Amino acid sequence: MQLKTSLSFLFTVVKALAYLYSQPRTFNYTKMYNPIGMTIAFPNALGLPSLYTLHLPTLVKSGGEVRLQSHPNLARGSDDVVQVPQYLNVTADLDLV
Repeated sequence: MQLKTSLSFLFTVVKALAYLYSQPRTFNYTKMYNPIGMTIAFPNALGLPSLYTLHLPTLVKSGGEVRLQSHPNLARGSDDVVQVPQYLNVTADLDLV
């Protein structure tokens, strides 16, 4: 009985993902972080301490658009059965920096 419940859940998840990605889904992730920060202290000619700090910021950016098309449409039909599509078209436009 547990197997039938698992398969029903799997069918529901496949249909939900097919419906979700049937229209273009855009995403954008941008983050700036500072993996390296270093401070050096040394005496200058007068004997006073001098501080030099180095920061190396890094930008990580990813974005794009993802779309899934199938025939027959996986998002439609019965909740009990997932049809095996004749073709599956996954389109992705990715930008990585």
